[in-house]
Amino acid sequence: MSAPLSSVEQFSNGMTNYVGLVTFGTVIVMVTNGTWRVSLKPATLVRWMAYFDALSFVLLFAANANTDTIPTCPHRKILVGGSDFISSLKDTAKYGYLAYKALAISGHAKKFYYVTYIVMGINAILYWSYLIINYTFTDGCKPRLSYNYPLIIMFFYWNVVEFVSAGLMLHKLYKVKFGLEVVGAALDSELDAIRKKERLRLLLACLGMIPITVIQTACQWIPALRPYNFSRTYFIYCQLWLVVGSQQTTTPAGSERRSEYSHVQSNGTTGTRKESLIGQSQTRSQKDQATSFNGKRFSFN
Repeated sequence: MSAPLSSVEQFSNGMTNYVGLVTFGTVIVMVTNGTWRVSLKPATLVRWMAYFDALSFVLLFAANANTDTIPTCPHRKILVGGSDFISSLKDTAKYGYLAYKALAISGHAKKFYYVTYIVMGINAILYWSYLIINYTFTDGCKPRLSYNYPLIIMFFYWNVVEFVSAGLMLHKLYKVKFGLEVVGAALDSELDAIRKKERLRLLLACLGMIPITVIQTACQWIPALRPYNFSRTYFIYCQLWLVVGSQQTTTPAGSERRSEYSHVQSNGTTGTRKESLIGQSQTRSQKDQATSFNGKRFSFN
C-alpha cells in the first residue's frame, strides 16, 4: 500500500489537474476580445500557443477520465503522449513568439526574421527527442533511458531564449525612453504604460523561469523535489499573461504611436530627432511671419 500524499503533493497535483481551466479561459478571452484569428505570421504565434494548449488539455483530461475503463499501456499512454506532442507545438509557438517580440521591439524583425524560425526549429527538435525517449508503447511502456537528457537540454535552452529575449526588449524600451528625455520631449503616457507592461510580462515569463527550470532539472535526479515542481502551473499563467499583454499592446492608437517612436529611433540618434523638432519650429515661425507680413500689406492697400 502506497504512503499517503503530503499536503504539498496534494496541492501540487490539484493545481496541475485544474490549471487547464485557465487555458480554456484564455481562449474565451481571445474570442471575446475578437483576437482569435490566426495566420502564418509570427505575430499570431501567441494565439496558436493558446489553441494548442487547450487541445493538449482536452487529450490529457480524456486520459485521466478513463483510468478505470482503458488500460494504462498502451491506450492511456497514447492519449498522454498525444497531449505532450501537442504541448510541444504549443511551446514551439511560445518561444517563437518571444523571439519574434524581441526582434520586433529591437528593430531587427525584417533583417533577422529567420531567427524566429530557428528558435522554433531547435525547440521542436529537443522536445520531440524527449518524446521519443520518454514514450514507448510496448514492454510496459517504459522510457528508453533512465535520464532524459534532451529534456534537461531543453530546459536550459528555454532559459537562454528567455534571457536573450528579455534583454533585447528591455534594452530597446529603455533606449526609447532615454532618447525622448534627451531631446526634452515629454514621455508619452501610453508608451510608458506599454514599457511597464512589457517589463512586468518579461520578468514573469522570462526571468521568473530561473527557479522553475532549476527545480525541473533537479527533479530528474532528486525525486523528493517533484512535489515542489509547479512548472506547468506557472507556464499556464505566463501564457495567459502573454495573451492578454499582446492584446493590450496592439491597439490601433498604440500601434501608430509606437510606429512613430520606432521611426524616430531607426532614423538615427537623438540629434536627428532634435534637428527635426528645430526644423518644424522654424517652418512654423516662417509661416507666422509670412501671414503677419501679408496682413500688414493688405492693411496698407
